[in-house]
Amino acid sequence: MKKKRTVFFVLTVLLCVLSFSAVCSAGWKQSGEKTRYYDTKKKTYVKNSWKKIGGKWYYFDKKGYLKTGRFQVDGKYYYVKRSTGKVCSRQVGSYYYNKDGVMVKNRWVKIKKHYFYFGANGKLKTGKFTVSGKTYYCTKSSGRVTSKRVGDYYYNSRGEMVKNRWVKNYYYGSSGKAKYGVFTVSGKTYCCIRSSGKVVNRWYEKHFYDADGVLATCQWIGSGSNKCYVDETGTIIKGNKNPKDPPSEADIRLLAAITYLEAGNQSYRGKVAVASVVINRLESKKFPNTLKSVIYQSGQFTPAMNGSLTKLYYSKKSIQKECVKAAKEVLTEGSKLKGYYYFNIYYGKLKIGDHWFS
Repeated sequence: MKKKRTVFFVLTVLLCVLSFSAVCSAGWKQSGEKTRYYDTKKKTYVKNSWKKIGGKWYYFDKKGYLKTGRFQVDGKYYYVKRSTGKVCSRQVGSYYYNKDGVMVKNRWVKIKKHYFYFGANGKLKTGKFTVSGKTYYCTKSSGRVTSKRVGDYYYNSRGEMVKNRWVKNYYYGSSGKAKYGVFTVSGKTYCCIRSSGKVVNRWYEKHFYDADGVLATCQWIGSGSNKCYVDETGTIIKGNKNPKDPPSEADIRLLAAITYLEAGNQSYRGKVAVASVVINRLESKKFPNTLKSVIYQSGQFTPAMNGSLTKLYYSKKSIQKECVKAAKEVLTEGSKLKGYYYFNIYYGKLKIGDHWFS
């Protein structure tokens, strides 16, 4: 009987040892929905510390359970995958965690070719904000805005808000906001319109702004009947009180092109007469109100109908100098052949070169 008891005791002890050994050598141990890890070297469960296992870092709380999701350790916020508990670099909601799993604060992070800024509380900054004295604008989807206008502000290639400088056709002041209306920069006066920016080479509210957008003062402007003089404030004091804007290069080329195709072989007077007919139509309420629409009006000018005008206009070829001169003269000074609107071989009242005008 004594022998049997001894055998039973030995077997029981062996079973316990084997069982304990199995648990200890297993490493990971599942306890319901929670996970623990047994350190075989220290012969205890990992608690209240980080542990590198299989090349990955994991954190276990004071009870030895694996921490997942977002948590704080020694004043730092971390995030580990809920599914595996592994530390990884990733964005979670409005926060970003680096390769060590630590929440990023007060720095830029590049995520899929876009830059995002995470503030003092680690939260993603969106909209307009300032970092080290420079203002930026970020969107939630694409991060830092670069080389782009947002509202009345412009952000350069580094994403910094532009201040006290021109960008394209707008001037951005000391606050970074675009300036509109009349304003002065470095002693020069400009005018900007919200829809199109700087007023250039034209009249606006009885004041003329030159090719650089600077208000013209103390000088003669225009030529012929369109000529006038402006004082030190840019106000017209002599000459034409209602001058026209200088013609655009596009309008000059278009009128020169139709003049060349209609009267390229005619005298200068003949070229001016053809250009004048076009301008007469432009100034009449019976015809369209833009140069292009007048010239391309259905059934009016053969070169416009057969495509030769469009081909010449968009080509890189220079147009005959006399035709360009005639176009500029008529566009600047007005028609030299008032009251004539058509080329009419049958009912023409005036002949200049090969054209009869009516």
